[in-house]
Amino acid sequence: MIGKWRRSFLLINYTDAFFDKSGVSFNDSNKRTLKLITADGYYTNAALLLSDQCEHSIKCAVYDGIGKTTFQSRKEFSGSVLKQMDDAYAYISLSNKFRSTFEGLRRVEAPDYPEYAIREALSCLLSA
Repeated sequence: MIGKWRRSFLLINYTDAFFDKSGVSFNDSNKRTLKLITADGYYTNAALLLSDQCEHSIKCAVYDGIGKTTFQSRKEFSGSVLKQMDDAYAYISLSNKFRSTFEGLRRVEAPDYPEYAIREALSCLLSA
């Protein structure tokens, strides 16, 4: 949806907390620099994506076997795209099983998918 959003309409609580937790300033001046607020004080569509009312969602599923016909579990995440990314990463991490191998007497554990591969897949998802 293309348009300008009244500042009273959009809530960006998760995004505010995200930047605060990261120790990064996220005041009105920063929002204008990032083009989240227009000169006349409206939020932009980019701000809508970061808002708690974001209209898009991320859907994740764990399939039974290699076919795509039977789900073991599935979940849909909504809210700010930052929250969706955090929630999807946590969900995928729970489903990322570890395998063990042995090198001599030492047991070596490794996940099925490395963390960097999960991060990359999620970041590519948003840029598609």
